[in-house]
Amino acid sequence: MKRLLLFIFISLIEQLVLAQTIQVSAPRQVKAGENFRVSFTISTQDVNGFKIGTIPNGLELITGPYTSMQSSIQNINGKVSSSSSVTYTYTLYAAKNGSYTISPSTATLSTKTIHSKPVAIVVSGTSTRNSGAPNMHNDYDEETTPRRTAGKVTDKDLFIRVSADKNTVYEQQPILLTYKVYTLLDLTQLEGKMPELTGFHTQEIPLPQQKSFHVERVNGKNYRCVTWSQYVMFPQVTGKLEIPSITYNGTLVQRIDNLDPMEAFLNGGANYTEIKKAIKAPSLSITVLPLPNKPANFSGGVGSFTISSSLDKKVVKSGDAVVLRVVVDGVGNLKLLKQPVFDLPKDFDKYDPKIIDKTKVTSRGVEGQMIYEYILVPRNQGNYTIGAIPFVYYDTAVKNYKTIQTTPLNIKVEKGAESRSRIESFDAEKLTDIQGIRKGNISDFQSEQPFWASPLFYSLHGFAFLIFVVAFLFLRKQQINSLDVLGQKHKRASKEAAKRLKKARTLLQKEDANAFYDEVLKALWEYVGNKLNMPIEMLTRDNIIDKLSSLGVNENAIILFIKALDECEYARFAPGDKKGNMTKTYEYASDAIVNIDDAISNKKSNSTALKAILLFLGLQLFALSFVDVKVQAANISNTKIESIKDSADTNYQKGIYTQAIKAYQELLKVGESATLHYNLANAYYKTNNLALAVLNYERALHLSPNDKGIRANLQFVNSKLVDNFVPESQAPLVSFYYSVINAVTTTGWAILSLVALCLFVATFLIYRYVSSLKFQKISFTIAMLSVVLFILSNLFAYQQKRKLSEHNEAIVMSSKAEVFKTPNNSAKTEIILHEGTKVKIVDSDIKNWFEVSLPDGRSGWIKASLLERI
Repeated sequence: MKRLLLFIFISLIEQLVLAQTIQVSAPRQVKAGENFRVSFTISTQDVNGFKIGTIPNGLELITGPYTSMQSSIQNINGKVSSSSSVTYTYTLYAAKNGSYTISPSTATLSTKTIHSKPVAIVVSGTSTRNSGAPNMHNDYDEETTPRRTAGKVTDKDLFIRVSADKNTVYEQQPILLTYKVYTLLDLTQLEGKMPELTGFHTQEIPLPQQKSFHVERVNGKNYRCVTWSQYVMFPQVTGKLEIPSITYNGTLVQRIDNLDPMEAFLNGGANYTEIKKAIKAPSLSITVLPLPNKPANFSGGVGSFTISSSLDKKVVKSGDAVVLRVVVDGVGNLKLLKQPVFDLPKDFDKYDPKIIDKTKVTSRGVEGQMIYEYILVPRNQGNYTIGAIPFVYYDTAVKNYKTIQTTPLNIKVEKGAESRSRIESFDAEKLTDIQGIRKGNISDFQSEQPFWASPLFYSLHGFAFLIFVVAFLFLRKQQINSLDVLGQKHKRASKEAAKRLKKARTLLQKEDANAFYDEVLKALWEYVGNKLNMPIEMLTRDNIIDKLSSLGVNENAIILFIKALDECEYARFAPGDKKGNMTKTYEYASDAIVNIDDAISNKKSNSTALKAILLFLGLQLFALSFVDVKVQAANISNTKIESIKDSADTNYQKGIYTQAIKAYQELLKVGESATLHYNLANAYYKTNNLALAVLNYERALHLSPNDKGIRANLQFVNSKLVDNFVPESQAPLVSFYYSVINAVTTTGWAILSLVALCLFVATFLIYRYVSSLKFQKISFTIAMLSVVLFILSNLFAYQQKRKLSEHNEAIVMSSKAEVFKTPNNSAKTEIILHEGTKVKIVDSDIKNWFEVSLPDGRSGWIKASLLERI
């Protein structure tokens, strides 16, 4: 046991001793002009300070110390042990040959101070390199150590050198411009900006943001050096060009060995100071020579290049797109090249290329690839060859022009599908060109107002409804009256009185006085009883006078009636002319009945007429409340419109299509019409502007959906487009529904709606007031069918009008438009569309972007500027 404890004690003492030693790592021999490292490792991290020994003349301290710490834990057979250390590394420079010794270095620990062994270094021979940088001078002086104490910072302590890899170049030949910073002090910040260079196309070479210094010897001194910035410049003009000087603002940190305690206290206890220094990078002159005798087909390329081409498909159907990819590879002014120029077979259409930049800026210039992707569309089947594509550039290595070219490409074009190629027949004729313009009269070039929902439409429906209400009320009143005994008596009063007066007149002619007076008296009493709905026991002169007065009968008529009664009762007993008295009594009775009847009838008819008038006016106001009042936008006389129309038609017939387009556009300021858009579309087609032609045919069809001529021209122009989508199929029921809607125009549905309303009015009244059961069944069935027809016709008219007011379809106006998966330029491209293709706008909430659906059901996002709403 004692032996074991002794062993452990000795081991601990040994480890403690080892932990307090300094191990040195340094080369034994170096060459003059070389940098080398000396490292001091202490096997503990409990170090309060470290000081390197005296460095002899002939060796120079460049940087250091750099401090690093290491620690480890080991578990061997269940025994855990740990160790730690700290290393101080210095970089020195071997200035001249000789044998040198660095005196022992000192480390201050928490308990004591320890020392390293001396370090012996032998310097012999001469280095062929200097830390990876060329040696600026071969001679060295004794003053090689960078200044560390405080003093004035001069242009020798911090400066910038500017260099160009070539001072004489050809135009477009790249030049590498380098700015290098040299410093004897610690440089912490440097700010400066390259000015605009006149006559150069300049691109900066990306360098690391974290600068890494190396050592270069200048005028016998070791400077910390870094490449601050580099530029590749392509001269665009010839002659002597100047690169101006640049002023940089630097921030340096200078250490102070003998610092006043008070100054150190104010400086936070640190023995350094911060210094601002402005340094100026000198200007530089470049001589630019012109390129000799440029060929006509010169691409503008200067450098070294290759060219190649390929097709994405070697077999394609007519009408389908194929991509021709042309790649220019090499080093030079790649970004400044002209697009390749080449010819195609006459049956091919070519669209502007998509340019893909796969280049990078290096010290050699711009290198990489410029890719040009052309969309080609073959129109007819057959075997075709796309010839070699030439590329002429100036080779700076041989100082001469070179012509290179691609390999010819073969392509087989098969017959396209019938659904894609063609022009459908209209009126059993195949179109070989668009149908001509429509001249027509001036009304054809003015805005067309649909009948449905117009003031006339509402007025006619209101009038039909008024007739229905009046007829319904009249027949209903007739029906009620037929069940009203008193009312019937009231209506029969005049007829019964007339019959008795007629009989009395016969008795008058027979001069039968007693019978005459009895008949007249019965006529008067029965008339007034029935007319006033008064029982016999109430028939007194006073009651009759009061009742007639309450009904508004005038006083003369009442007096005449009472006089007629008196005549009947007293005239038969009066002496004198018997026949004359009878005649007088007859006249009194007749006039009294007529006057009373007229007075009562006029009052009722006036009330009914007033109600009818008020009802009619109410219906008219109700109808007019739905009418949109539209103001004419342009105040142009019909004479001027006629003149502009004639001018447009004449220019079209003469083939001056641009002038015709201007005139038709002038007419559009007055108002839209299907005829006007149709003629404008024809003119655009003649100028080979397919996108605007399709746009205006679609707008014409929008205004006149059933016009076969417009459809024919539109389909013909669509056959010329690059994109020919097969539309997504609809369900049979949906197709049938829309075919029914489009079978009749909006005006046709409006007229049918009016007819259905009138038919309903007639059949409903028949059903309601005809007693025949057979007629009631027939009229009820027809009335219900009329209601269904009325609702459907208005529904279809509304949907057609709504379609006219909607603008959720658009035409691609650009020669090429990318459809992205998301509204972002960097998103994946779903498909490429071309001019004239119609799309449906699904979402327009995101600024500058539309979500669209294609005829084949696919969808994506497209820039709004590439579309024009129909």
